[in-house]
This record gives sequence, C-alpha cells and structure tokens, in this order.
Amino acid sequence: MKLYSSSFSPYAARVRAQIRLKNLPIAIEPPPGGLRTAEYRAVNPTGKVPALLLDDGRVLPESVAILEYLEDLHVEPELRPRDPHQRGHMRALIQIADHVLGPATFPLFGALRGAPVDPPTARTHIESALGQVAAFAGDGRWLLGDDLTLADVVLAPTLYYALALTRLTGAPLDLAAHPRLARWWHAVCDHPVLRGTLDEVDVGFRAFAAGLGHDVAKIDGVLDAHAAAANDG
Repeated sequence: MKLYSSSFSPYAARVRAQIRLKNLPIAIEPPPGGLRTAEYRAVNPTGKVPALLLDDGRVLPESVAILEYLEDLHVEPELRPRDPHQRGHMRALIQIADHVLGPATFPLFGALRGAPVDPPTARTHIESALGQVAAFAGDGRWLLGDDLTLADVVLAPTLYYALALTRLTGAPLDLAAHPRLARWWHAVCDHPVLRGTLDEVDVGFRAFAAGLGHDVAKIDGVLDAHAAAANDG
C-alpha cells in the first residue's frame, strides 16, 4: 500500500501518525503530479490528500475512512477503545475536530491571503470549539483516558493549526484557558511519533506562510512553549 500525503495537511498528518504508531509497511509519497492536477485526479478523483492506494490498485480517499480501514485491517496496537461508550466518545471528538474546530480555523487561512477576516472573532470561534473538545475529554493523559486513541491522532494537527494560525494573524490563542487541553498538548508534544509528525506539519506550514510574506518567527515555540507552560501547572 501507498499513502499519498503532503507535509502540512492536517488530514494527511493524522494518517501518517497512525501508520507510524502501528509500524505499518506503507510507503508515504506526494501525490503524483501534485494536488488537484489532472494526473492525480486520474488516481484519486477528489484531487485531495490523503488517499490510500491499496494493493489491488483501488484508492481509498478521506482521512477518517482511511483511519478506520487501517484499524480494521491492523488491530494492534489498538487505537480505538474497546468500550462502546468510549468508542462513541472517540468518534464524537473526531466529528468535533472535523466539523467544528477545523472549520473555525479556516477563516484565518483566508486572512493569510489578505481576506477581510477579523482574527479576534475567529479566535473566539476557535475557543468555543476547544470548549466542546474539553467537555467531552476524560481525565487521563490522553483525551479519553490513559490510552492513545484516534481522537488524539486527529486532534493533534488540528490544534497545531489553531495555535499557529492565531499567532500568525495577531490574535494568539491562550491554551492556559483550557487547562485540560493544555496538559494534553504537553503529552502530544512529548510523544515521539506525534511530535515528529507535527514537526513535519510545522516545517510545511512555515514554508507555505513564508511564501505569502508572513513572519513565521511568530509561531516559534508552538510545539514547545505551550507544552512547557502546561507542565509548569
């Protein structure tokens, strides 16, 4: 199998993290021809990443579908809770990430390109979404307790963008206002696989933002400063 990915896509990052956590023999490559090109659409009609090229030549798009497929195919180590209630909460958190928190960051991508967006207003929407995440999170090291799950894998790159985008657009998010999530972010930044994957996202996003003329030094410490502050508490 082969995963078509790009470095700073939060959706591709979650699948790369899962592949590494499970130590799966899946090659990770950029989309042939580039995103949304005719060459790539001939392989994956959505033109987006991630996409999983299966051994029989079929292609599976959409990150959550790929995550679930790989969990079904390679159970160990388990990244889905066995308890049905916990598994339901995991899927709810993934939905919040994809339909509430992620979309709350989208206007700030527009702001990077000069769109008339008010960053403090966007930050308010992000903070509201983080409140929803915190409301459904458990009390352990990870979002659903002491075991890493797909909820953590999905939320980590999404929260990276919430932190980086609010900093870059001049309305930095104060993660200390969400102490449960601040502690979780420390665990994420301290985890070798999750941190390594987020480092890739960070490098890719910095290149993208710098290409638009932004001062990427503003996001220095996104993967360190918040973790240290959480640890101090």
